[in-house]
Amino acid sequence: MSDTNNLNNTFQTLSFRSMNITRPSALSHSQSVDNHIPHFLESNPNRQVSIHVTWKVKDEYLKETHVHHFLNKNHIQIVGTSSSVIADRIVDILRKFSIYAIFNTKEANLYAKTQDGIEFTISMFKSKNNESVLLEAQKLCGCSASFHKLRRSILRAAQGFLPELSSCTVFCPLPSINMLPDIHLLLFDPEEQLQDTIRTLEECENMLSRAHIDFNLLGIEMLQSMTDTTSTFHTVAIFVAKAVLGGNSRFLGLSKKITSFLATHVLGWPDDEHFDYLLDLECSATLSYKVLRVLSNALTLLEDDELKIILNSKSFPCNKLVAILMDVLKEASTQPHDAYLSAKCLAVLVRESEEAYTRAMELDAPNALLMSREIGERSHQLLADGSKQALVSMRCA
Repeated sequence: MSDTNNLNNTFQTLSFRSMNITRPSALSHSQSVDNHIPHFLESNPNRQVSIHVTWKVKDEYLKETHVHHFLNKNHIQIVGTSSSVIADRIVDILRKFSIYAIFNTKEANLYAKTQDGIEFTISMFKSKNNESVLLEAQKLCGCSASFHKLRRSILRAAQGFLPELSSCTVFCPLPSINMLPDIHLLLFDPEEQLQDTIRTLEECENMLSRAHIDFNLLGIEMLQSMTDTTSTFHTVAIFVAKAVLGGNSRFLGLSKKITSFLATHVLGWPDDEHFDYLLDLECSATLSYKVLRVLSNALTLLEDDELKIILNSKSFPCNKLVAILMDVLKEASTQPHDAYLSAKCLAVLVRESEEAYTRAMELDAPNALLMSREIGERSHQLLADGSKQALVSMRCA
């Protein structure tokens, strides 16, 4: 009962602040794909990935559109610019927008994936009179409205214009409810809000305990939303962040499941609490990314003193979590979105926990971060920034 009263006081005293196709799982080089995806995405040991900073397209590589291939109505025609210059512009804007891409030089096309799951292809063709380059972007999956905004920015960059970096925002969120600090007094009772949050967390814990990947995904997505201050109240996000990190004795089981869940899906470690069958690789990659999002949100929400108490408690699996994050970071060349979140989490952990710092040094974190920063500078700006911040936290920059 005392725990409930304390939680209620917390809510009262904290201020409110402001097309279905088979795709390569985690952008794996060994996965075959559906015929709807351009053939350059099929298994190919010589495939180039985004660690290569250039997309060396030559005019002689360009082909005319096939008689049965109808260009998207939003394609553009660029006159007076070589295909190599256009390719360089596209590579640069993808880096600034932190979009992971797989390039195919001879076919003059690429496959790309954003952090929010938008997947698309960009293809170059030559006009029939060889006087211009035709550029087409086609969505494979993801939010259509966000894709069209992104497509316009990329195609404008290919023409030589420099779109603002704010254009890379995948979603256009409504004004945060936390911008109105007294709205909760008019719409929500603190006790009712607390009980709703507790019930939702209990439901999330139940979903993560189920041996069905769709339940697990739904539970993680709920936690992701509840730790994002653009989609919930700040007090709710703080309360859920504590539960996720093990700072609430009522939800220690949830915290343990999150860590175990991350280990199972990121590293494939055996875990008796979870699955005894081979997970679909694509769903596994999606789940591991969303778990990292939840951890990243939770670690960046809490204040320094409060966070230190949680991270230095005996119940927090500091060494295990750092080891998992390091393994994710080492895959930065093929999973830069996950590596960015890993670097972001490491930056907080090593800053606030001496145990995490010691463990990270044992696992040679500075060299791994230097490598990921170099990869990010070539192809993924957020990864570069996150790695740099982690190096600063480790006093290695």
